[in-house]
Amino acid sequence: RKVFKEYVAIAAGELDRDSDYIEGAMKMHPHDRLRMIVSTDEDAKPALSYYEVMERFRGFTLVQVQPRTGRTHQIRVHHLHVGCPVLADKIYGGRDSFKLSDLVSPLPGEDEVLMARQALHAFRLRFKHPRKGTWLEVEAPLPADMRRTLDALRTYRPVR
Repeated sequence: RKVFKEYVAIAAGELDRDSDYIEGAMKMHPHDRLRMIVSTDEDAKPALSYYEVMERFRGFTLVQVQPRTGRTHQIRVHHLHVGCPVLADKIYGGRDSFKLSDLVSPLPGEDEVLMARQALHAFRLRFKHPRKGTWLEVEAPLPADMRRTLDALRTYRPVR
């Protein structure tokens, strides 16, 4: 509980605020053991995620997310709950890939799979060194598939 995590996600949909929090208690889906859901039931556990919009596109949003609790699939479930599922998330978004043809028609060339996985990246971790007690911060740059997807969004779906 002493590790602070920050993620970057590409969401399918447009978040209406530049920054906000998503609060929604979560529990296991009653019929699908692979899924979690936001629920008001007594057995649901509290979950809170803060987000800040980094960049907007027509129909998509690049967002930085800081989960304050550590529930299974929390970011994915919370973004689905507000109508902006993580891009290429098969379990919560219904699709396991994102292609260039999803952005533009007719295609300027051959179709290309931009994301073959969910567009969610743990980009910063902060924690105390177990022996020294000093804070450590580790960052991981965006992977090539997310950079390629963002380049395509900037080209074909800029905000007007």
